[in-house]
Amino acid sequence: MGAETTAAEMRLRAILVAAQYHGVELDAKDYRPAAGEPYPPCAALVQWARDSGLSAKALKLHWRQLFRFSETPPVVLLLRDGSAAVLVGADHDKDIVWLKDPRAAASDSPVAVDRLRLTQVWTGEVIMLRRERGQTDADAPFSLGWLSSVVFQEKALLRDMGIASLVLSVLAIAPPLIIMGVVDKVIAHHSLSTLALVSTIMVLLIIYETLLMWGRREITLILGARIDTKLHLHTFARLLALPLEFFERTQAGQTVGRLHEVMKIREFLTGKLLTTVLDGITLLILLPLIFWLQATLAWIVIAAAGR
Repeated sequence: MGAETTAAEMRLRAILVAAQYHGVELDAKDYRPAAGEPYPPCAALVQWARDSGLSAKALKLHWRQLFRFSETPPVVLLLRDGSAAVLVGADHDKDIVWLKDPRAAASDSPVAVDRLRLTQVWTGEVIMLRRERGQTDADAPFSLGWLSSVVFQEKALLRDMGIASLVLSVLAIAPPLIIMGVVDKVIAHHSLSTLALVSTIMVLLIIYETLLMWGRREITLILGARIDTKLHLHTFARLLALPLEFFERTQAGQTVGRLHEVMKIREFLTGKLLTTVLDGITLLILLPLIFWLQATLAWIVIAAAGR
């Protein structure tokens, strides 16, 4: 089991190394292995990379075809034992390729491997990664569109928040309807057994609603933390890439002011705007119910809200 775990980690690490070359930071914890999966298969790795905003392609190659990647970004080679290596270069004249261990430090030198040694351990499968967009994150300008793209990259978290909000909207409707039924039917007929059952259901709904609200709050915090991390890394990279002359001719207060504006836009996207969208989901569910129960009351609520 230990060897399998190491092999699986090396495959994920190889994808992380190749993604970092393109300026994309992945998290191995985001990969969800299938039940009974000893190590990530090629198709699953490709899909994971695509879901993370990369363009990924799996190929089945022969030894000679590896020399096409002599001056290309890192290519992930899948090995027979379930692990992986990163192809960082090839030398056709010497008939060798340069491989790097995914766990090695960035400063470590690659290892030269000949055909005989590689074909004994290599499955023939490679995974090529590149960015979807033509420009890298370091080149992308600070704009509302760029910040929006960063937010919408977290599709899984946004989806979970939307589902939680939808369920919470339904749970918000349930207690009034149950209480209405209790008043109209249970109390009128003095059915204590039904009252006990309804009370139990109400308690379970309240507990489930509390847990769901806690889960949505945790997802919101995780979403904000991940966006903050990407934003700070992007800001730091952009500042390091600026020439020294920029800081000489630009006042520090002006630079800090621009960064503060970016943070305010981020707070709007992940705070007020996100809250408005989630509340809108609740409104779309509650309004039709109010009109169904009592149209006059619904119009009174809308008129009061408009003021």
